[in-house]
Amino acid sequence: MRRPLLLLCAVTAAVLAVPASATSPEDPGGVVQRWRSDAASPVGGLRAPSTGWERARRTSSLRTAPRLRTATSTAPACATAAPTSATGWQAAFDALNDDRWSGADQGSSLRLPDGRLLWVFDDTFQGAQAADGSRALGSRFVHNSLVLADRGCLRGVTGPTGAEVVPGTPDGQWFWPLHAVVDGGRLFLPSSRVQRVVAPDGTSTFATSGTWLAELTVPAGGTPVFTGLWPTPASATPDTTPQWGSAVAQAGGYTYVYGTQRVAEPFVFGKALYVARVPAGSLTDLPAWRFWTGTGWSATASSAQAVKGAVGGVSTSLSVWRAGDGTWRALTKKDDYLGKDVVLLRAPAATGPWSETVVGTSPSGAHPGETTYNAFAHPEIALKGGDLLWSISRNDADWADQLANADLYKPQFAQTSVR
Repeated sequence: MRRPLLLLCAVTAAVLAVPASATSPEDPGGVVQRWRSDAASPVGGLRAPSTGWERARRTSSLRTAPRLRTATSTAPACATAAPTSATGWQAAFDALNDDRWSGADQGSSLRLPDGRLLWVFDDTFQGAQAADGSRALGSRFVHNSLVLADRGCLRGVTGPTGAEVVPGTPDGQWFWPLHAVVDGGRLFLPSSRVQRVVAPDGTSTFATSGTWLAELTVPAGGTPVFTGLWPTPASATPDTTPQWGSAVAQAGGYTYVYGTQRVAEPFVFGKALYVARVPAGSLTDLPAWRFWTGTGWSATASSAQAVKGAVGGVSTSLSVWRAGDGTWRALTKKDDYLGKDVVLLRAPAATGPWSETVVGTSPSGAHPGETTYNAFAHPEIALKGGDLLWSISRNDADWADQLANADLYKPQFAQTSVR
């Protein structure tokens, strides 16, 4: 996955360590690297967490991690009703500006078993908004975060001392979570592993090296905490192969995991879409994965065939779900960054074939330097009138614009009728 160069041209995010499972190939000895920050250093008016390390030995396998429960939270109940319109959700996120969260991209969502909404974000600003709407001095930047919504009360979630929820690796790579899914009572964030690439002329871009499952524990009413990583069939692979976890859906006793693939062809801007499935509760069991070949399900990942091609294809990540009428739906920005249409896809099965309807437009370049990408649907959120809520990431390459408008780098919400 490649995304527009945002802030790292002006600020270097923290180098974090990645806790890995006691049985993970990343940590065969069961030793987990845990990150802590002792101080913060000023960088261009922002603060990036400094690095420090402490080692902790895991006492049990992640396979015995506590399952999520639906017990009533002991936290004070939120007195604010949940928004029932796109305008209401926009206002709720625009009002969130504190030391945990004040803007980010991505923005997929999941209804947790305790009824709260979990919003998943990648590169994230933290810090207050000044009276003139700009970012206050002392703001920070990290590579991923979460937002918990209890009815209409939103709060950001970070890792230790304000760092990433999913920490990065000792060699400076980081993780961009794509989605959240509860499988077998366990919470996972399928996540892309990312590294910076410096060109000979000194300019920076980013490249991914596969996807992983970040596991988190979260008690009812409590705060999610990272516990470790699990591999996927796409771990340590380039984005010219299917990157599993670009969308996740559950139906009929299976978890369906979609992957997107970059096609190296001129003037092809969309991604090809693939699908795999695994029996419910077996997401971390790689031999249990089956890949759609066009005619059936195979245990061989290399035999997977696209269910939608890259020409006029989907964005890097998207939403897929099975609707109440039994049909399958997906929402994406067609042709990724360089497209303009947000489309609703419909299919009789998880494998397609897909028809499409344009539900909105969001072209990059509507304002100089601005890009929009990765549209998501939020079908678990009830809107007045039964409309579908969706959002899209908005970004800007101009550092001055980012600092001047604290609401610029936040999900942009819309709604559409799906009758």
